[in-house]
Amino acid sequence: DATDGTGRWAVPVDRPITAPLLWDSGWLIAIAEPGDVMAFRAADGHLVWRRSLGASSSHPAVPGGPAALYFALADSRLVALALESGEPLWEQKLTGTISEPAVATDRVFVGSTDNFFYAFDDDSGRLEWKWRSGGDVIGAAADGDVVYFASLDNIIRAVNRGNGNQRWKKPTGTRPILPPRAF
Repeated sequence: DATDGTGRWAVPVDRPITAPLLWDSGWLIAIAEPGDVMAFRAADGHLVWRRSLGASSSHPAVPGGPAALYFALADSRLVALALESGEPLWEQKLTGTISEPAVATDRVFVGSTDNFFYAFDDDSGRLEWKWRSGGDVIGAAADGDVVYFASLDNIIRAVNRGNGNQRWKKPTGTRPILPPRAF
């Protein structure tokens, strides 16, 4: 209970949790070894669904609109699941190690150690555009129609959500260790 700190419910999990938990819209989403996603009802801890993705993730699930969750997996797959049922919506196999996804309007964004920043259609998973960076892309943040991403070429870039056209770029001065945050 947020008001006094007393426990409301507890659920045993039979495998180690590999990523930060996600609480969103009454759901608690957990990812456990070896890539099992579990969706709990946040009000009472009831397990609503469980889905094996076949690979683990160190990144939390990322919600996209009211109906989808996006996962960046250790085997370089970007996977979309239906929030209500855990049914697969789409998946994309990329190269390199991929970063935590970011979501804006109708796009899902992910960076990779292959030096590309990718934009996918959130409904179909179709690649909309990709942007070559001068180093590994470590992550992104979206704010309306602008997406910011950091890469190990020590540059933060702002690009248009819809087409990937660059708005600006700025050197970081040091190597970034975390993705940007928009607020």
